[in-house]
Amino acid sequence: MSASKGCDGVALLPGCAGEQSDAVAAYTQADLGGYTTWITLPRDQWPETFKGIEQPVVRLRKALYGHPKAGDYWEKHCHAAVQSGGWRRMPSWECMFVHEELQLVLSIYVDDFKMAGIKENLAAGWKTLVDNGLVLDPPTPLADYLGVGQAPHEISEQEAKFLVEGVRDCLSEAWWKPSDKNQPGQRVEKKPSIRGIRYINEGFIGQCVDRYCELAQNERSKLKRATTPSIDDHAIADNEFDEAGQLKSIALNVVMEVLYSARGGTL
Repeated sequence: MSASKGCDGVALLPGCAGEQSDAVAAYTQADLGGYTTWITLPRDQWPETFKGIEQPVVRLRKALYGHPKAGDYWEKHCHAAVQSGGWRRMPSWECMFVHEELQLVLSIYVDDFKMAGIKENLAAGWKTLVDNGLVLDPPTPLADYLGVGQAPHEISEQEAKFLVEGVRDCLSEAWWKPSDKNQPGQRVEKKPSIRGIRYINEGFIGQCVDRYCELAQNERSKLKRATTPSIDDHAIADNEFDEAGQLKSIALNVVMEVLYSARGGTL
């Protein structure tokens, strides 16, 4: 998730943009290595030559979904193709690559690709992947990714002022400009026009609520609205840390789903 948002940040820089794509039937693009594997085919997939054979088998040559090593072989195939296209792996990041000549960054999560950088170079960046053997869907502008929706967001003047005041000491000189009307040495704040991204989790959160209602045998209409999902630590009684609650048996199932959404809201 951090890699994905890193690409989003690059896409918001001046002159930059971002796109995403999926690998088509990703695992089966890779050859299966290791021990020779033989499988049986569903009868409706039998060729004519199988007629009269009691239990025909065929050799599995591609990293078919479900094989315990399929993901590993796909990753090796994918990363080899990426690096052959001039991409270099970022230090300490297994899924992030940079193309220094094209000034692009690339995030890969299994079969989901996200690329960002100089807008005019994006097409060339995707071409380096396709030319080296990866079969990808046509790239599209940044949208839903890893279950989290996103949309362009123009940061308002009020939001920008809040950001500027919060990180004033960290801002570069580009945020300030001299004014002819001011005394020498004075600076006047430049109103920034800032592009942003709004992350949308309503759909996934709705699934979490449905899952909770299913496990707790409750109905949505009976749920109470809360102003925030957070609970002040001081409002939790000491005995609640020791005594099991009514939903003990389902709590873990619900929390694990919600935690994924929490990851989507962090950098």
